[in-house]
Amino acid sequence: MSDFINNFSNALDGSKFWTNYHNFCDNLYKEDIVEDELLILVPKIFKKIENDMASYQIFKAINKLSEFQPKKAKIIYDKILELNDEKLLTLIPEILNGISKSQSNINIIEQIKFLIENHNINFQRQGYNSILYFDQKKISENIDFIRYLDDRITINLKSNNTFLFDVVTKVLGNLRSIIPNAEEYLLLLSETKLPEVQYEIAHLLQDKIKIEDTKLFENLLLSLHKVDPKYLGVINIINHLVLPNIIKKMPDLLFYFFKNWLLFDVNRYKDIILFENVFVKIYKENNNLFKKIITSWLNSNYAVYHKALNKLLLKISIRDINSIEVCEEDISNLNASDIKFISMKIIGYIYFKEQLRSILYSMLKAKIEDDESVHFIKAMFNEYVIFNYPSTLEYFKEVKKNAPKKVKLVISEMEKVNNEYFENINNLKHINEFNASDKRLNLYNNIHKKEFESLQKENKKNDTSFLSIVTKIQIRTGKGMFSKYQGSYTEKTEMTAFE
Repeated sequence: MSDFINNFSNALDGSKFWTNYHNFCDNLYKEDIVEDELLILVPKIFKKIENDMASYQIFKAINKLSEFQPKKAKIIYDKILELNDEKLLTLIPEILNGISKSQSNINIIEQIKFLIENHNINFQRQGYNSILYFDQKKISENIDFIRYLDDRITINLKSNNTFLFDVVTKVLGNLRSIIPNAEEYLLLLSETKLPEVQYEIAHLLQDKIKIEDTKLFENLLLSLHKVDPKYLGVINIINHLVLPNIIKKMPDLLFYFFKNWLLFDVNRYKDIILFENVFVKIYKENNNLFKKIITSWLNSNYAVYHKALNKLLLKISIRDINSIEVCEEDISNLNASDIKFISMKIIGYIYFKEQLRSILYSMLKAKIEDDESVHFIKAMFNEYVIFNYPSTLEYFKEVKKNAPKKVKLVISEMEKVNNEYFENINNLKHINEFNASDKRLNLYNNIHKKEFESLQKENKKNDTSFLSIVTKIQIRTGKGMFSKYQGSYTEKTEMTAFE
């Protein structure tokens, strides 16, 4: 065994693994290694660095080795195909790419064709993956290879070989301007419910397919309404990297995406909080769109929208978003029956008093010229909001300062009625029947407590922050400290001050 590989193999389980790993990757290309020894070592490395962000370094090391030692790389390539090990096969694209940068006369295109046409499905995957590593300009100059790719993709799609659909999607997205029927194929693939394909489409919308390609972008994004909430990887790309880019540029598309996403499954209302990030951005960057979405959901006959609104507003209230309003333009075009419907949904589904009185007040402003609507909204304030939340009268004092004349008059009427009511209550003799019910207060508090506990559990369940993947261990207790090394805890050590 070569000293280079032997030394690193012996250090796999040592405390300085990462130092040795980086050194191994940096120097592999210039070492005279034995191919079989490397192929025995690499799976051990894969196991050691599994799910670590530094795992890419071994792939880059193999790429560089292939560039500087193409003959040795070809031997490694042939042996990997012979071994047919799924993890080792992932090195194939790096090997072929590295060889292509050398002065070798090995025909890489023919190797890719061999892989794609092979009966072994894993070979086919790595054949398509290898295409992604090559310069698009060079591929575009090879007309025969472009035709070949178009034909092979057609065959794969017609055979309904779903195992290849995700990697084919990736190739089509990267070579969309080169492969003649790429857009047609992408739209066809977008109709599937395969999470792997949905993941690739989300990535393409993130950085490959521009908003300017309006029709294709719209169709692909709307196809993602089928994404199951349990696939958080796809949801997070959509939430953090795709939808925020269209808040101002394509608000209608955003509006219809959520409409379709919720209607696809009536039980999705509880998962709307997965999109908290984008809704907060909509609220701050395009508040008119936020109002339009809220108004549309309230005015829908589908309960999934009302339930989703309830979950969403509870969630964003934690982000101090309490001033919620309807879209006055949309509300002004509705009749009194619609206003009653929406008002009842507001009362039934919006729990926080700040949000509740804010959105109901916006309804009042929008329909101030409609006496029937005003009468009903006043009744909602008097009989429910102010009755349960007397501090609403303080809220009225603030909004009244900048309110239109007619709105001020309506507020004054409500203030007068309720001030008289509360004054009469205060003037009553102390009678137990007028005391707040302890049972009712306990019930109310328990309901809110359960709601917050439910939100906390969902937050922990859906936590996708970096810290959520870090193992949490206690390293301090009393005056001592300890750590975890190689699966075991060390003895507790007394902490001392440095002089």
